[in-house]
Amino acid sequence: MAVAHKGSISMGLVKKYCSRCGKEVTAKDIIKGYEYEKDKYVVMTDEELEKIKTKKDKTIHIIQFAKMSKVNMIYYEKDYYAVPDTGAEKAYELLRQAFRTCLIESNEEK
Repeated sequence: MAVAHKGSISMGLVKKYCSRCGKEVTAKDIIKGYEYEKDKYVVMTDEELEKIKTKKDKTIHIIQFAKMSKVNMIYYEKDYYAVPDTGAEKAYELLRQAFRTCLIESNEEK
């Protein structure tokens, strides 16, 4: 993708500068890290970041179900919604119908 300004299209237009010292920073000088406290960082290498990458998983893992009486009331103070990603609509609908069926059967047993 080309980076441009009005009247000119060219590659390599964007320059980055250090917010502390004002010097121009090249791509090879950029490091990655996480600010865990104000002005305190842990730096990570590309290799370390590659090791912690997770496999993209388009599944929902249901670990367990809980009885409604065991769910803390604080979770009822706010609405929570689950929506499917693009392409996952059929699987989501199947899960929704399974939950609905379980809820209906559960209520019929009472």
